[in-house]
Amino acid sequence: MDDAGQGWRRYIPSICICSARACSARAAPMSRISIRGTGIQGIGLPEALIALALLAVALNGLLAAHWQARHLQQSAASRQHAVMALQDFAVRWRLNPSGESAYRLALAQSLPQSSSVDACQWQTCTPVARAQADISALAMQLQQKLVRPQWHFEPCTDAPANCLLVAWAGTEASSGPEGSCLDASGQRWPGAQCTRLVLP
Repeated sequence: MDDAGQGWRRYIPSICICSARACSARAAPMSRISIRGTGIQGIGLPEALIALALLAVALNGLLAAHWQARHLQQSAASRQHAVMALQDFAVRWRLNPSGESAYRLALAQSLPQSSSVDACQWQTCTPVARAQADISALAMQLQQKLVRPQWHFEPCTDAPANCLLVAWAGTEASSGPEGSCLDASGQRWPGAQCTRLVLP
């Protein structure tokens, strides 16, 4: 064969020049090659249910924590309002020492329905009238800021003085078993919604 014939052979791609059996043997490994997926699998129903259950538990915990935080915040705000009202009342008592008996008599009664009108702001009042106006002002502050407020005036169990117990939201304004404001030793029960003012 001349050089020209050998030249075009160099540019022809290699072709399997063999018998049918040999070519079949060489091509056989190709038949064993399988085309597989990318490895990405879908989420089945059990996995989805487990994920939803975990999400529900997490949400339930978050809601419980939120409710607890809100309850503590409301309790602290109510206690602050009660303490401020009692501090204001204590100042009024000290400024009207002649009305002490009237104060004690009014506090021995249940918490009255308050009146928004304080006649002593516009005219001179007697010590008794001043005491009655101060009692009405205290009752109004408690009823505006607290849920179902009540009070009880009794001797302090842990001090030689008298205590004005103010309770709200279902706590009893008294000293006694759980559910009351104070226990027998004069300590506030855990969770009790109340406070007290020590008076002479």
